[in-house]
Amino acid sequence: MTGRDLTPVLLGAAEQVYNPDDAVGYELTDHGVLFQGDYKLVINQPPRGDGQWRLFNIVTDLGETIDLSSSQALRFQRMLSHYEQYRLDNKVVPVPPGYSQIKQVFFNILLKYKDATLVVLLTLLLLLPFYVAYRMKSRTKSQMNRKSKL
Repeated sequence: MTGRDLTPVLLGAAEQVYNPDDAVGYELTDHGVLFQGDYKLVINQPPRGDGQWRLFNIVTDLGETIDLSSSQALRFQRMLSHYEQYRLDNKVVPVPPGYSQIKQVFFNILLKYKDATLVVLLTLLLLLPFYVAYRMKSRTKSQMNRKSKL
């Protein structure tokens, strides 16, 4: 994580942390954003987004509804270059094809709690035959009840 010390702003020694020309970017699972002054450059990847870069003025357009990438093409290209530099400077690794956040979270949980996961899986495997026998017995009993009513 990159950033700057907020202490001068908190103590009242400065009014802002970043200057209007400073570019601040971040990336998470191939979604990206770069802030510079009043502007935000953003890309949201599928399935939540369409994988297209967009430019917004976050001061005049709080809901980020007006894409300025065409009308402010020079600013858009400049900010896109800053984002690419951010990716290089921070060694951002591209997301591999077929990546799934849900699968990754599940995999991470399995790795972190592998001993507990193994115990849970073995317990379920041990209890499975009893559950199957119970269901078979219940089904047989209800079939016999139906036949006796006929």
